[in-house]
Amino acid sequence: MALSLQRYTGSSETHPLTQLLKQRIKKQKERLMLISLEKIDHLPENLIIEILSWLSVKDVLQFKSVCKSWEFKMLPEIICKPDLPSQFTYALYEVYGFGFDHVSGDYKVVVMKGYWKANHVLKHPVSVFVYSLSTDSWRYCGDLAKAYDLEINKCYIYVNECCYWFGSLDYSSEVIITFNMANDSFKEIDVPDYAQPSSKSLAVYDDSLAFLSLHETQKNLDIWTWSEGCWTKKFTVGPLPYVWSPVGHWKGNMLLLQYNDGKMVLFDPDTQETKDLAFQNKTLCQGVFAYMESLVSIKDKNKAAQQPEEKLNH
Repeated sequence: MALSLQRYTGSSETHPLTQLLKQRIKKQKERLMLISLEKIDHLPENLIIEILSWLSVKDVLQFKSVCKSWEFKMLPEIICKPDLPSQFTYALYEVYGFGFDHVSGDYKVVVMKGYWKANHVLKHPVSVFVYSLSTDSWRYCGDLAKAYDLEINKCYIYVNECCYWFGSLDYSSEVIITFNMANDSFKEIDVPDYAQPSSKSLAVYDDSLAFLSLHETQKNLDIWTWSEGCWTKKFTVGPLPYVWSPVGHWKGNMLLLQYNDGKMVLFDPDTQETKDLAFQNKTLCQGVFAYMESLVSIKDKNKAAQQPEEKLNH
C-alpha cells in the first residue's frame, strides 16, 4: 500500500518532526521524478515532446536537475584583455547584452568591461568582448573610442538587432551606447533634449528604441522614439503624482512604472489607466527584462538557422 507523507505534515513549521517529514517528502518527489524520467527515455522523442508541451516552462525546468539532456548553457570564462597596461588591473564594472544576429544566424552575448587604475584617478577605455553560441567562445573586439561611464545597474534594451545602454562622459554629458549584433560595431547616440531634473529609462515603443523621462517635480512623463537618426517626442502624459520612475516596457506599448512605495504598475499611455502587478519591492527597481518562454533550446534554433534552406522540386 502506497503511503503519502504529505498528510502528516503538522502546522508548526519549526517543529523537528515537520522538518523531517518535509525532507522525506522532497526525497520522495525526487525519486518519483527519476522513475518518471527513466520511463520517458523509452518513449519516442516526438511523444516526449508532445507530453512536455502540455506543461508550463517552469515545470519543465524542474527536470533539468535530473536529466542531462535538458541543461542550462554555461558560458566559458571571458578571456583577459590582451594589451591592458599593467597598472589598469581594477575592473570597475561590467555591462551585458544578449541578442540574435540574423546575418550569421548566431546568438551572441556582449560584455563591456571598464578598467580603472588602482588610485581611481585614471581610467582605461571600455573593452568589448563578444561570445558566439556557434563557436562557444569569446573574442576580444577592441576598445570603445572614448572612456565612457556606463550605468551598470540599468537593464539594457534590445531592439532591431541592437543593444542599447545609458552612458556618460565624465559623468556629465549623457549618451546612449549601441551595439549592432550583425557587424559587431558600436556607435554613440545623443539623448533627446528632455526636461531636467528627471528620472529616465530606455524602453521599446512602436518597435523602436524609446526614451522615457519623468520630471521630478512636475511629474509629467515624456515618451521619445528613435527613428532614422533622430528623436521624435511621441507625447506627454501626466501629471503622475505617485510615480517615482519609469522602469521599462511591456507588450502592446504598455509601460512599466514604479511608485514611491515600490509598487510596480503597468501603464497604458493611450487610456492613462494603470494595472497593479501585485509586486512591491522595498528597494528601487533598476530595470526589467521582457522575455518569451520557450521549450526550444536556442542552440537548436541556432543550428536550424545556419542550415541551408531546402527547395521543393515538383
